[in-house]
Amino acid sequence: MVKLKALILALLVMSPALAFADMLNDASAFVEDFYNEETSLIKGLPAEKDALERIRLKKEEAVAELKKLRLSGVTGKKLYKKASDTVSGYAASETERVKKLLSDAKTGRGEEASKKLLALKDELMGKLKKSYEQDEQSAEKRKTTEPPPVPSVDTSPHEKRPGTPQNIWTR
Repeated sequence: MVKLKALILALLVMSPALAFADMLNDASAFVEDFYNEETSLIKGLPAEKDALERIRLKKEEAVAELKKLRLSGVTGKKLYKKASDTVSGYAASETERVKKLLSDAKTGRGEEASKKLLALKDELMGKLKKSYEQDEQSAEKRKTTEPPPVPSVDTSPHEKRPGTPQNIWTR
């Protein structure tokens, strides 16, 4: 009985967080997309191996932060704000890192790569906002369409309620 109560409590607490799981999945996918674009831009540089390792570690940190948000129980606007701050911060720092790497290598592609990554960041942040709005709409829809909860305790057939006939249909 205690396990059942704990399970019900966990479902009640986690159900709002599950409504925004799609947004967090999208945010993780956006970090991956940004990482792929970033690695394609620095291919062929002399310090490519070290740069790729640092970039991979930063990507893993951002994805881990998004996973922590999923488990934090924060929902709604706060969750969107934290997720967008994480993705935006990751993208901004990595854009600067790639720009610096390309400038140090004197390839002349620093500004072009920076513009390309900033455009990608803006596109991904727009998609993240749309994903949040869709998740919020589905959460609102779920709230309004949920049937009333069924009582978990059945009343005794011998219990008398004033004004109601006592039979099997009114228990």
